[in-house]
Amino acid sequence: MQGALKKVAGVTEVVSVSSADNQAVVKVEKGKVDTAALVAAVEADPRFKAEVVMPKPAVEEVTLKVTGMT
Repeated sequence: MQGALKKVAGVTEVVSVSSADNQAVVKVEKGKVDTAALVAAVEADPRFKAEVVMPKPAVEEVTLKVTGMT
């Protein structure tokens, strides 16, 4: 999942991926990331479902709720 998230345009860093918290935190360039692309990157693996839980325009950090991690 980290590799897929790093490939999304505008992502500068994958801060954390936690199966305990069902969460991924990603740092992005302000205004240069499509949050739908982040969700698609996670859901490219059929084991995972994702949703953006902090959808702010021009954010520097995006938090995704991710289920299916073990």
